[in-house]
Amino acid sequence: MIEQLRYDILNGVWSMMPDYFYSNVPLFFSLLNGENSTMSIDLEQAQKAHNPYSIELSSELFSRLFTSSEGEQNEEVKKVMIIPVQGTITKYNLYYYGGFGTKTLARFIREAYADPEVVGVVLDMDSGGGVSTASEILCSVIRENVKPVVTFVNGVCGSAAYRIAASTKEIIISQDSDILGSIGTMFPFVDDTEYYKKLGVKFEDIYSDLSPLKNSWYRRLREGGEGSKSAVLEELINPLAQNIIDSVKSDRGSKINSKYEDRIFKGATFMGDETITSGLADKKGNMQLAIERVVELSKDYNNKNSNTMSKGKFSILSSFFSKNVSEEDEEKVLGNLEDALKERDEFKEQLEAKNAKVDELTAQLKTKSDEVTASNKKVGDLEAEVTSLKAEKANLKAKLDADPETVSVVESVEKGEEDVTAKSQEKPVWEQTEWAAEAAAAKAAAKNSKVEL
Repeated sequence: MIEQLRYDILNGVWSMMPDYFYSNVPLFFSLLNGENSTMSIDLEQAQKAHNPYSIELSSELFSRLFTSSEGEQNEEVKKVMIIPVQGTITKYNLYYYGGFGTKTLARFIREAYADPEVVGVVLDMDSGGGVSTASEILCSVIRENVKPVVTFVNGVCGSAAYRIAASTKEIIISQDSDILGSIGTMFPFVDDTEYYKKLGVKFEDIYSDLSPLKNSWYRRLREGGEGSKSAVLEELINPLAQNIIDSVKSDRGSKINSKYEDRIFKGATFMGDETITSGLADKKGNMQLAIERVVELSKDYNNKNSNTMSKGKFSILSSFFSKNVSEEDEEKVLGNLEDALKERDEFKEQLEAKNAKVDELTAQLKTKSDEVTASNKKVGDLEAEVTSLKAEKANLKAKLDADPETVSVVESVEKGEEDVTAKSQEKPVWEQTEWAAEAAAAKAAAKNSKVEL
């Protein structure tokens, strides 16, 4: 939107490296003057340089990530999405050179999230920053952390662009001349009073008595005088700078080298290996390394992020890679995507609850089955014992029937206890013999012949 860009030029706070900003000044003035010479470019051709594209994984990376524990390869095609983030960071598309705004870039990332063939995203970064309020739109989508996003710096990654990079999983520089940092804000105030005077135009702002503080910093800045700059610093520039600093600290604070922290968050820039030493970057390499890091990082996402988005829905989204769409269509599709993702999450929760119930019932069934098995075993043991006792009884009965003496004993017992008692009182057999009488006589004689001393 040209109107939005004009507003940002005149009133916006920029998170941008100064050389990057002032290199755009001639273009900014042409836009402010309503000149359309910059619009003569072939927009479709210009946008091709900024369109996202996918890289199909090599067989080596494919086998490294998508080979199962049984050694079988997943036959699905897997890709890494490359999204260029180049030029001035703005909220809306920059039609004068084909660049995409952060709203469109955020949509590209959501499309990558929704595509089951895409394992992650590489941001191909070459930007000195842009409008301060534009970067958070992209950061918030990256922080959803549905799939890994890695930044590949190919030149400059400063200010608002670095804020975006800090929200990604890793930052990889490509060369020693890459420049990172410049974290902070600036307000390029344009005093156009004299310019419009020459055109015979005089502006006079009249504010309601009920709004005495409205645009106070702007009014004081235009009026000049003592304290005019402190007002805009206090009310606008410093709060936005602190917001960016807090964002970078939150996203990347654990990686920042404490020895460099003061310089980093005061807006210093760093080059080459010092970007890694300071903690602003993680590694140095080429695009292939960035793709490999996405693949490696995606291993942690495979088990926890299953995507059930229908191919029909994605076919609508994928058309945005090559076509310009209206904001209305964009919001409509994003709404449909959010509804579908919400529906997926609800279905997933219901499925997990059902699975938990099935597991519970399966456990109960197993317990009951074990109890039945134990009971059946006990019954079998008792039946075996009964059979054994019956066999013993039959054996005893057979012995009783076959042995007369045993029958006699049994019969005598059955006659009663008195006969048994009487039998027990009879003299032993040895007392009834002749030698027993002789022994008794000898005993008596010995007694009679005993000599007393």
